[in-house]
Amino acid sequence: MSDRAPLCIVVFGAALTGRTRLVADLVAALESTRPPPLISEGELSSQGRPLLAGSPRLDISTHKPDLILLTGLDLPVPGALPEQQAAEDGRLRQALQAAGVGWRVVYGQGTQRTHHALQAVAEVAPWAWTAAVSEAEAGRWQRLAANCDKCGDAACEHRLFTRLPRD
Repeated sequence: MSDRAPLCIVVFGAALTGRTRLVADLVAALESTRPPPLISEGELSSQGRPLLAGSPRLDISTHKPDLILLTGLDLPVPGALPEQQAAEDGRLRQALQAAGVGWRVVYGQGTQRTHHALQAVAEVAPWAWTAAVSEAEAGRWQRLAANCDKCGDAACEHRLFTRLPRD
């Protein structure tokens, strides 16, 4: 039995951004994690505070989840809905910022979006999810390995080092 607290993940997103689907996909992907994670949709209260949906509704500014995901606005939507989505997305971002919590935006369609969300999970809780790479993909990356110490291309080196995470 694990002595870890359950991982808590909350997914926010504007209408028709795949929020409910992403929650279901994460639940399925992380079902073997012990202890089982708490994965829920987020919502805004009538006062505009971000809440963990369900019962009881918890304010995330006081009950901080381990990971907050926000679904991106990259799924196709009909008619005038993109403007409504953008407005709702803006309200969500403002509420999350006002609550003093960080979040990750997740883009992609279908399994790609789930994969991006799982990468975020792996960064905050590597014990809960470790990204697996197929043998073919691993071979592809080995072939793409650069010999930077032998290259001598200053522009290439600049691109490489400007993409590194900053502390």
